[in-house]
Amino acid sequence: MKKLIGGQDPLFPWVLHPNYLFEYGLELGISPTELLANTGISEKDLEDVDLLISWQQYRTLADNLALKGHADWGFEFGLRLPVASHGLLGLLALNCVTWEQVIEIQESYPILISPIFYVIRRDSEEFCYITVHPEFTRDPILDRSMEAYFSMNYRAIEQMGGGSIKDYGDNFFIFVKGDPPPYHRKLRTFYGGNIEWNNHVNQIRIRKELLSTPIPNANPIAANATRRMLQAQLNQMSARKGGLNELRELFVKGVYKQEECAKQLYTTLPTFKRYLKGACTTFSRELAMFRIDEAAWLAANSIISMAELSDRLGFQDVNSFGRLFKNELGVSFSEYRKAHQS
Repeated sequence: MKKLIGGQDPLFPWVLHPNYLFEYGLELGISPTELLANTGISEKDLEDVDLLISWQQYRTLADNLALKGHADWGFEFGLRLPVASHGLLGLLALNCVTWEQVIEIQESYPILISPIFYVIRRDSEEFCYITVHPEFTRDPILDRSMEAYFSMNYRAIEQMGGGSIKDYGDNFFIFVKGDPPPYHRKLRTFYGGNIEWNNHVNQIRIRKELLSTPIPNANPIAANATRRMLQAQLNQMSARKGGLNELRELFVKGVYKQEECAKQLYTTLPTFKRYLKGACTTFSRELAMFRIDEAAWLAANSIISMAELSDRLGFQDVNSFGRLFKNELGVSFSEYRKAHQS
């Protein structure tokens, strides 16, 4: 059976040390006992810079923080994570010369940003879109982790010499999956109004003109040399992908049958189903989300016909595709295309 990163792994290499989450909980006035309850982690353990913990332990720590903390703890937690806290990511980012290079790092080395997300970049004529996908689970706690991811990225740009991103208008815009939280006004203010909910994916949109903006740097030649050296070292490291990431890659190849996906992942169908259940999802839901993501992008950025797209995505007929599209996005394929194509 192929080894997939998931909730059942005994150890998982968390890039952001759990101590950051623990210290934030202490800031909120939560006692160490309450924060570490049922995690199997001690305060002494958190002093270990090489600490490896399971997803269940990390999730329990986050749940304890959520239970005693504020509703917007994910957003606030992201603001407390400086670029320097990300180790190699910090070194790479601080040695970038343009924002384009920063985006390339996120796409090429997602494990440096978060072990629970991976990103996919797509480009239209005007914009670069960074779509954020869960690596191995759709556990509801990821909604708060996503808020931390967005606020961390936004604040990091400012820390790295981007000044006030609000000065860029809608050149940097965030799209969030799901309904606005009760504290959405706070988020709108922080992002200068450049945030929108009820999108079909979690996504950052950046105008390409912004990507070519130079990052203030005293010695770009030295920065480029350092970045290339770090990238060469990273390229020698083995990378393991989570189960949902692996599954999406099979969809990209046109493998849409659950039995065939299990076979390609070198596992049995019952084991594969148990994995997806533990990941808080189902095969049909993963396939539907992949299809909608692909269909929405191609509807807005290509001239492909609805019938051709339906066939490409493995639907038996175009009507089945049309129903799924409207059910998920609230409008027909043609209405969506008209609204999103300039």
